[in-house]
Order: sequence, then structure tokens, then C-alpha cells
Amino acid sequence: MTCPGAPWILQTFDDESYCYAVITYTYDDSQLTYDKPASDCAALPGGNGKLASIHSIDENEYILSGLSCAKPSLYRTVIGIVVSDSTFVWDDGTSLSYTNWAPAQPGNKYPYYMTVMLEDGSWKTIDGMDAKYNTAIACKMAPTTLSV
Repeated sequence: MTCPGAPWILQTFDDESYCYAVITYTYDDSQLTYDKPASDCAALPGGNGKLASIHSIDENEYILSGLSCAKPSLYRTVIGIVVSDSTFVWDDGTSLSYTNWAPAQPGNKYPYYMTVMLEDGSWKTIDGMDAKYNTAIACKMAPTTLSV
């Protein structure tokens, strides 16, 4: 298995391998919505990245450590939770088998714009005005299989 190259890194959790990338941005759009970070993931090499889904504490910690390495002053990373029929699901269609909501979360900002991982690894729903800060996006995609 392989990833398309930088910035993707191959990592395995619970016998499942994926390519991960944590990209840093300073968005200056006061109404940043989910669409921009989602399209930025899709535009990375390989062309089919999605905002990251997280299914274990190990995966959560891995993405958090990627954020720390990318730029320690960042305190939030956009992850791939969306609302479908009033239920939180991952953008890649998988269910929330693991969650790490911050206290009093998820917020009832409906329709909220996105969910972020905070600097302690917990998650929070935010609106577009909250996103006008240094922000990172966590992207994830399936690796390709090498032919022999």
C-alpha cells in the first residue's frame, strides 16, 4: 500500500491503513464554511481526500500529534463530522463509532459549519465566524495498492 506522496503519510490503526495529511492555513474569509476545507482535501495529490474521520483514541492522538508537528500555535483542526438527517456522521459516510466531544458539545449550532479538534484533542462544533483564526485541516484517504 502506498500514498500519493507529500503531504500524505501512510498510517495503520486497528488493521486498517489510510493516508493522512494535516495542512495548515490562515483562512481570512469571515464566513469560512465546511466546503472550503473539504475541497482543499480533495485537491491534494491523489484527488480523493476527505476531511478525516476518526474511529479510535489512537487515531485521534495521531491527528493531534500531526497538528503539533505542523504548527504548535494552531489550536483547532477541521475534521470531517457532518449532519445527515439530524445525526452526526463522518463525511466519508462512516458512523461515529468513537467520539471525543469537549464539555457541553456537540453544540446546538444547527446548521453549524464544521467540527474542529481543539488543542487538547477534544472536538467542538463551530460556526464560520469562529474559523477566522489559524486553522489546520486533517485529511484522510484510502491508500493505493502496489501492483507486483
